[in-house]
Amino acid sequence: MIKAREFRFDDIKGITALHKKQPDLGIPGLKNVLVNCTFEENGKVVGYGVLKIFAEAVLIIDKKLRKTSKGRALMNGMEIAINGCKQRGIEQLYIITEFPGFAEILQKHYKAKVCTGKTLLIELSEG
Repeated sequence: MIKAREFRFDDIKGITALHKKQPDLGIPGLKNVLVNCTFEENGKVVGYGVLKIFAEAVLIIDKKLRKTSKGRALMNGMEIAINGCKQRGIEQLYIITEFPGFAEILQKHYKAKVCTGKTLLIELSEG
């Protein structure tokens, strides 16, 4: 039976072994963590979970603006978002965009990476 319990520092060896088997996942940092838990079965670490504070940049820009004005607004908004995250010790900033032009700017100027996997959302305020 798999049991979940609070993370302990002596779990690091088992968690590291899990990540070596799945290096594409990376090892989550321990900054801005709300909850850390370890999953074990028969005394062996079989999983690790972390709930972290998630920063998302949301920019709403008038679609009728010229392309250069939209780009400037995006750049200004990103500077504010990045500085806000840095001031609060947040390690990552997520941006979800439907506009390929914005994605190109973010990748070129800010080294934004495409996230692997599928982005999902659970609305907690909807019962």
